[in-house]
Amino acid sequence: MKQSPRRIDLGTVGEFEMLGLTLPGINPGPQDEHAHILIPVTIATRLALRLMDTWHFDAVTQARLLGVTPRTLARCRHGHAPRRDAQIDRIEDLLNIHKALTVLFREPANQQDWMSKPNQRFDGRTARDVLLQDGTRTVRHYLEGQVFS
Repeated sequence: MKQSPRRIDLGTVGEFEMLGLTLPGINPGPQDEHAHILIPVTIATRLALRLMDTWHFDAVTQARLLGVTPRTLARCRHGHAPRRDAQIDRIEDLLNIHKALTVLFREPANQQDWMSKPNQRFDGRTARDVLLQDGTRTVRHYLEGQVFS
């Protein structure tokens, strides 16, 4: 029996509506507010790579954040997606970090600044440093706490 491909959970329709977010391809008409917005891992990988490009993360940093080798990162840039659950979880974290940053900072330049400037909440480290040292989940939880507090 073939296993269905894993999808990345971006949150619920209700969360997107509450936060004033839109996503191309999602019908803004009446939907179950509890329905989860799920996208294929291959698309999520492409989005995460573009996101890290906008944050000015080099290829070495991107590979480390995804938990892949430089060779696998290159394959991801050509449409392949990581297969390990931990790697997919990191992609989901990165997309949810972006979602939270979009709510907190409407201007993309402010989102980029937040990723690269020292932060008192992280003991003077940048979010980039925390992502690399403590993991994507740490930054995701911090930002989601800021959005939903």
